[in-house]
Amino acid sequence: MKLSNRVALVTGGSRGIGRAICLDLARAGAAVAVNYVSHPEAADEVVSTIGAEGGTALAVRASIGVPAEVEAMIARVNARFGQLDILVCNGGIWRGAPLHKLAPETWWEVINTNLGGLYYVTRAALPGMMERRWGRIVCVSSVVGLVGWPGDCAYGTVKAGMIGFARCLAKEVAKHDITVNIIVPGYVQTGMTAEVSEQGREVMRNLSLFKESVPPEEVAAGVTFLVSGPKNVTGHILTVDGGLSL
Repeated sequence: MKLSNRVALVTGGSRGIGRAICLDLARAGAAVAVNYVSHPEAADEVVSTIGAEGGTALAVRASIGVPAEVEAMIARVNARFGQLDILVCNGGIWRGAPLHKLAPETWWEVINTNLGGLYYVTRAALPGMMERRWGRIVCVSSVVGLVGWPGDCAYGTVKAGMIGFARCLAKEVAKHDITVNIIVPGYVQTGMTAEVSEQGREVMRNLSLFKESVPPEEVAAGVTFLVSGPKNVTGHILTVDGGLSL
């Protein structure tokens, strides 16, 4: 169990890619805090599944875009487990529209929730990692942040921004034996991508070299590698996109 005695927090961990990450980290031995906002039943299902497999998990509600809720979430994780070693920044929202039809309030909702949430959660988690001189942070970006997609200026901006954030932070915290990496999923069938038109989903599938969507379990396996692999893998961008970004 390569992550035994480690504690992980996965934002947006109740469904889709986040759910798969929670399960994979637990199977590697980590205790997992499953963050959610509006689907407590889904978070409870993840916790129950981990428990049934012999693992340990905690469902914890917080909106990552609200600093006070983030601070309370980190405090609850520390109170339950005594530490926080692994942070997977997966939570966020998607809002799509052509730029000339994208309302300013929608733009800022995406920016403040996704990039703001990344900042709030990472900032709150770092002090404990720095004190213990061990930490693993993974930012879950998107292939949209690498290659772009029509109607996704807001989402593509935050996903590209996550890459810059992670690579800068990797240089800041290496002296504390903390790594920061980025995983870039391609098209994964989730509740979020279900909001895209069927035509759009078919185009994304066809752009994959394998002409299929990426299983969330493959993204999760990449995350587990990044948090349990060599210390000298940091600032790395790992694409799990079926070659879509080539």
